[in-house]
Amino acid sequence: MCFKGKQFLSLNFRRIFDIFLIECDYRTESNKIYAILKHSVVGGTEIKRCLVLTEALNVFLRTTSQLLLYGIRSHKYSERFLNKFGLRKSNKKYRFDRKNFIYNFRVITNQELDYRYREKSMSIVFGKYIIMNI
Repeated sequence: MCFKGKQFLSLNFRRIFDIFLIECDYRTESNKIYAILKHSVVGGTEIKRCLVLTEALNVFLRTTSQLLLYGIRSHKYSERFLNKFGLRKSNKKYRFDRKNFIYNFRVITNQELDYRYREKSMSIVFGKYIIMNI
């Protein structure tokens, strides 16, 4: 499944390599594929993956003087109270290798979820990691 007509790469990236969106792929006029968007649903979770040609990504990062980051943000709601999981309300921040990776884990209670009537608790995971520094 693909989102036809939805751009998923920046205009700057597309201009540098002179590529165009054709269905789910970014291609050159000579039909070389630079990026593919994959979409799936697994166990009720929507997953989108953007696969980009490694050499093109390296050139783009060098040309634009950028870092490549890996990021995650996940919200998980439950109809059970925190004590059913053996958890207390908390907010923890972890740092691995002291510079590249930051990981936040937050658990909140139903008082903070007034806008979601069925949920009694929620956890949030947020993290980022520097993958490539050029």
